[in-house]
Amino acid sequence: MVMSKIQSILEDKQEKVIRPWGYYHLLVKTNEYLIKQIVILPKKSISLQKHKHRSEHWIVLNGEADIVIDNKIMLLKESESAFVPANKKHKITNNLSQPLIILETQLGKILSEEDIIRYDVDYTK
Repeated sequence: MVMSKIQSILEDKQEKVIRPWGYYHLLVKTNEYLIKQIVILPKKSISLQKHKHRSEHWIVLNGEADIVIDNKIMLLKESESAFVPANKKHKITNNLSQPLIILETQLGKILSEEDIIRYDVDYTK
């Protein structure tokens, strides 16, 4: 119930940025940090990537995330989190049949969508 209230507030107040794997809402942006709600659709993945200028902290709000951080594979369940240091390759996959919802906090000197080096871009998954 709380998630549905949060979702309706986000849809009313925030721009939805569509991606091949799902979408995100930018919740907060300052010079020091940025917070997004990320929704990864069933059976989809973000690309294997890294960032030179920022670290990321992920918290699973709904679903399960199969993640890779610097060749380490983990399963994150609801309320679990992971930290991705700058310059570490990482990927998130949703292998379930329901959307995966993640709260992402980015920290760094440059918080830009251009600070992405992608290693695999297969958006058929």
